[in-house]
Amino acid sequence: MMAGQSTSTSARSTPQTDPFFYGWRYVTRQTPQGEVIEQVPLTEEDILHPQEGDFIVHNAAHDRDVRYLQAVIEDRIADQPEKLLLCDHRVLWDSPELGAYGPDLILFDQVSQPWNPHRGTLPVWDIGAQPVLAIEVTSPSTRDTDLTKKVDHYYRAGIPWYIIVDHMGDEDHPSLRLLAYRATPEGYVPVPLQPQGLWIEPLRLWLQVEGDRVWCADEQGQRIPDLREQRDQERQRAQQALEQAEAERRRALEEHYRALQAQQRAEEEHRKALQAQQRAEEEHRKALQAQQQAEEERQARLALEEKLRQLESELQRLRPPPAAEGREGASGSP
Repeated sequence: MMAGQSTSTSARSTPQTDPFFYGWRYVTRQTPQGEVIEQVPLTEEDILHPQEGDFIVHNAAHDRDVRYLQAVIEDRIADQPEKLLLCDHRVLWDSPELGAYGPDLILFDQVSQPWNPHRGTLPVWDIGAQPVLAIEVTSPSTRDTDLTKKVDHYYRAGIPWYIIVDHMGDEDHPSLRLLAYRATPEGYVPVPLQPQGLWIEPLRLWLQVEGDRVWCADEQGQRIPDLREQRDQERQRAQQALEQAEAERRRALEEHYRALQAQQRAEEEHRKALQAQQRAEEEHRKALQAQQQAEEERQARLALEEKLRQLESELQRLRPPPAAEGREGASGSP
C-alpha cells in the first residue's frame, strides 16, 4: 500500500490492541534536549494518503500476491515502453483534493518520458501519464480502506479499472475473492466474474482464484506460473538432476571399483595359476631330470657290469687250464 518497506502483522492484532496496527513513520522533533526521531503510529487516514518512507504493515500472503501480479504484468508490457507499472509507490494526482495514494500496483499508459526509479513520488502531471488500472491486495491493516474509500477515490482520480484481490478470511481460515470495477460516466460498475475467472481487458488476462492464491491465465486459459516458484522448481529440478548425476557418477565409480577388484582378483587367480603351472612344470622338469639321472645311472651300471663281464672273460681266457699243469708235474718226477 505504500512505497517503502513492509513487515508482518502480529497474531490477531487490532487497532485497539496494537498502536502500530497500520504501520508507522519516523518523525523528527525538536526538544529542549535537541533533535530527536520518534516512531509515530499511522492512522487509517495515513495509509489512504501515505508519505514517503511510511512503513505499512502487510502479511506474507499479501506480499506474495503482489510480487506475482507485478511479475506477470511486467512481462506482459515488456515490449511496450509507453507503459509504466509501479508497485507500492506513492502517486500524486493532479487534484489537490485527492492528494497522494500508494496503490499496491498501478499501470500507466502514454508515459512521455522514462521514469526515474530513485524518486519516491510520481506526480502524474509531470509525465503526462494516463492511468489504466490499479490493483489492491487486501491485508488486515488496509482491507476496509481498499474496499470502501478507495472505490470512490480511485474513480475520482480517473482510474478506468480498479481490481481488488480480497483476502477475506483470517490467518486460520484464509479465503480469497476477486472484485473489479470499471469506470463509466455514472461511476464505477462491478465487472462480473465468468466461469474462467475475472477477465481484465486492458491486460488481456484472466484473474483466477484457487484456495488462498490468485493466479493469472492467458487468453487461452493457460495458467501463468509464479516466476519465483518456477525458479524454485527449476532450482529444485536442477538440484535433483545434480544429485541424480552425482548418484550415477557414484554408481559408475562403484561399478568401476568393483570391476577393478574383479580384474585384480582375476589377475591374482591368473598369477596363482601361472605359479601353479610353473610349479608343475618345475616338478615335471625335476621328474624328467630324476628319470634321466636314473637312466644314466642304469646305463652306467649296465656298462660297468658289461665291462666286468668282459674282464672276467678275459681273465678266464688268460688263465691256464688245470689239467695241463698236472701232467707237467708227473713227467718231471724221477
